[in-house]
Amino acid sequence: MAAEQQDAFADAATKRGHALVVVAGDVGRSPRMQYHALSLAEEGRAVTLVGYAGERCIDALVRHACVREVRIAEPSRRFPGFLGRVYRLLALCFALGRALFRSRRDYKASLVLCQTPPALPALLLCWLVARRDGAMCVADWHNLGHTVLADASRRRKGRLSFTDRVAVAVYDFLERRSGRLLDSHLCVTHALKAWLSRNYGIHAVTAHDRPPAMFTSLSESERLAALARIGAVAFPSSGDDPFWRGRSLADASKDRPTLVASSTSWSADEDFNVLLDALIAYDKSNTRRLVVVVTGKGELRRRFEERYASLHLQHVRIATAWLSTKDYCCLLACADVGVSLHASTSGLDLPMKVVDMFGVGLPVLQLRFPCVSELVEDGVNGVLFEDAASLARELAKVSGRGDALQTLRAGAGLQERWGGMWARAVEPVLRPAFRARE
Repeated sequence: MAAEQQDAFADAATKRGHALVVVAGDVGRSPRMQYHALSLAEEGRAVTLVGYAGERCIDALVRHACVREVRIAEPSRRFPGFLGRVYRLLALCFALGRALFRSRRDYKASLVLCQTPPALPALLLCWLVARRDGAMCVADWHNLGHTVLADASRRRKGRLSFTDRVAVAVYDFLERRSGRLLDSHLCVTHALKAWLSRNYGIHAVTAHDRPPAMFTSLSESERLAALARIGAVAFPSSGDDPFWRGRSLADASKDRPTLVASSTSWSADEDFNVLLDALIAYDKSNTRRLVVVVTGKGELRRRFEERYASLHLQHVRIATAWLSTKDYCCLLACADVGVSLHASTSGLDLPMKVVDMFGVGLPVLQLRFPCVSELVEDGVNGVLFEDAASLARELAKVSGRGDALQTLRAGAGLQERWGGMWARAVEPVLRPAFRARE
C-alpha cells in the first residue's frame, strides 16, 4: 500500500472501525463480497478483503483508499480422492487462518463478514478471529456447502458412494454447528432463509443480490465502441466469415444478427450442453442469425468449444471469451437477450448473472428451478424454460427482436440497485459491530 493509502486506512480503522471480509475462494470472482466490501468502505470503514489469489477485483474497490487486499494461494490438488480433500482442507485451514490473524494484527477487527460456502473451515476460523478481537461475526449464505459437495460427487461419479454420503453428512453436521456459533446471518433468498431456520435453527436476513451502478445502459457511441472491442476479442476473424454478409453487430438494421449473452464459471454446476442442443434445434428450423457470446473461465470450457466446432451450424455463431469487468458490463448492455443455465445445487440460491443482466435492462431466458421466481417473473422480465427444446423455441421467438422482447426489456429494467438494498437490508445487520465507533 502507498503511504497515503496506509494513512487513510489507518485513520478509517481508528475512527470508524475495521472489517474483515473473507472469501475461501478467488475473491476476484466473488462479486457479492466485493460489493459488501465497497459498501463498508464507502461508509468510511477500513476493509481488509481476504481470499484466494486470482482475478482482479472491480476498479472501484482496487482504487479505494480504505480497502486493502490479502490474497492467499489456493491449496494444490496434490492428491486425488478423499485423501486429496483432507489435504486441501488442512492446507486451507493453515493458509486462511494465518492470513486472518495477520490481517487483524495492526488493527483489531470490529466485524468479520464471511462468505459461505465453503463453510469449512472458513466459518470456524472467522469465529475464532472475531472472538479474539471482541468483534461481530456474520455469515453471508450464498448456498449450502453440503449440497455443493454432494452435487460435485454425483456429477463426477454418477452416484453417491457410501463414503460420499458419509462425507456429505459430516459436512452438513459441521456446517450447521459452525453456523450456529456466529452472531448474525445474511442470505440470498427467502427460500434459503426459510431452510436455514427450519433445518439449522439459524435466523438469517434476506439480502437479494442487486446490480451495482456499473451495470447501466450505453449511449449509441459507447455501444458502437464496445461492440468493436468485444468483437475483436470474441470474433477476431469475423471479417472473413460469410455469415456476417458484410454486416456487423453494430449495424442498426433489422437484418443484423441477434446478440445473445451468457456467462459461466464453466463448472459442473451448469450444463451448457443444454444451450448447444437448443442451438442445434434452432439452426434446423430458423434462418434468422444468432450470435452467442459466453464469458467466463473454467475447466469445462474447452469441452464446450470442441463440441461446438464439430457442429458446423449455418445460422448460429458462438464465441467463448474472457472479458474485463468493463467489457462484460458493456456486452450485457449491447445484447438483445441473456441466457442463464444456473440450476442451484440446493434449489435455494439465485444466479448473479441474471442480476447483472437486469442492471442494464436485459431480459433473460432462465432455466426453471425452485425459488427462481424470486428473481425472474415469467413473462415480465424474462422467460423460464424447462429443457433444450423449450429454450430453442424461446430463442426463435426473440430472434426477431419484436414486441414481445421489448415488453420483457421494459420489465427487466425495473430493478432496485445494490446501494438501496444494502442500506435497507444489510447495514442494519452490521451496524451493531461499529456501535462503539459511532
